[in-house]
Amino acid sequence: DSTGYFEFTGLPVGREYLYLPGANRADIHYPGPRLQLTTAKPRAATTIEVHESIQHPNPLVIRRQEVVIQAVPGALRVTETLLIDNPTLTTYVGRTSSEGDEPVTLSLAIPMDFDRATFCEEFYGRRFLVANDRLVTDLPWTPGRRELKFMYTIPNQERYRAWRRPLDLPCDSIRVRVAHDRPEEVACNLGTAAELESGEQVYEAANAPLPAGHVVRVELGQLPRPWTTYARWA
Repeated sequence: DSTGYFEFTGLPVGREYLYLPGANRADIHYPGPRLQLTTAKPRAATTIEVHESIQHPNPLVIRRQEVVIQAVPGALRVTETLLIDNPTLTTYVGRTSSEGDEPVTLSLAIPMDFDRATFCEEFYGRRFLVANDRLVTDLPWTPGRRELKFMYTIPNQERYRAWRRPLDLPCDSIRVRVAHDRPEEVACNLGTAAELESGEQVYEAANAPLPAGHVVRVELGQLPRPWTTYARWA
């Protein structure tokens, strides 16, 4: 009607039916809450929020980033959890490049010698791909906070190694946990070290927030090698 309300009548009701209303604006889908209609409750009303879109500047901020590094024979296993916030009332969609490529809204600068990366939610796994030595996505970022968690494995045959990671966005808080057989050999440029009961070394930024591009570096000391390395020597 003239006030923007929509009414849908004659819909099937029953516990076997589940409705998911939504609205599209500027090719972005905004889902509403799931609704179920029954004979006892044959009507339901809901409000769906849509937002204006912006291409620039990027409003995204990492409110909290946690990194867990585990050294195992022949590899480093890394788990990262990012709490990403869009504090504006607009949806960030990014800008296309001069070559007409798809817009990039988030770029993850993880070490590109990783063997595989797995996202905890399949939805994010379908939306990220490798481009220009980074994991990138064109996912629109609506207002509010989202948690992005993923894991990757870095093959390693070296005796000594450093893990380097530029920050993808301005970061309010970052915490790095390292599980290592020789914790006394581990060092990190974040400072503020502590040791958990599990033997993990923990580092936090002493001068947060940190800007995008700030490189976090962890010196891992001597790393365990796979038995195949010693077999080749033999």
